[in-house]
Amino acid sequence: MDSYDLCTAWEAAVAANTELNDWITATFGRPLARFVGLNPRSKPGKLDCPYIAFDPQKSLTGEVKLHELQVAVLLGVADDQVESATNRTEYRGLKRLRSELLPRVQAAIDGAVDVETLGPIEAHSSSPEEGYFELTMLVTAKLPKTLG
Repeated sequence: MDSYDLCTAWEAAVAANTELNDWITATFGRPLARFVGLNPRSKPGKLDCPYIAFDPQKSLTGEVKLHELQVAVLLGVADDQVESATNRTEYRGLKRLRSELLPRVQAAIDGAVDVETLGPIEAHSSSPEEGYFELTMLVTAKLPKTLG
């Protein structure tokens, strides 16, 4: 298995997760757009939201007992509404992205592939400059080596 195979396995797990997809359609009014691989000149944006993209990054093998794979995972939501309370302002899209969508996606891909360890996960969010929020994660997965 290489990082491309991991991307396709995770995309298939997301596609098959009825609970996740029903929540996305109910929350955002349209189904989740899914991408395997990215072209930097035409990467997903506001018109694709909500979206998830899996982009293979690195596959390391060697004499060790584990394969180390890296995958970039991008999540995007178009929701720049502001929720305000006394002396507090919060972007609803950022909250939905980090607190609601991300945990659902993690649950959907959990167990899709026999992973020895998952992490570190480096993540950062974009500001809503283009009218949508994007969360980009670089995920390192270590998988047991098998013969064959």
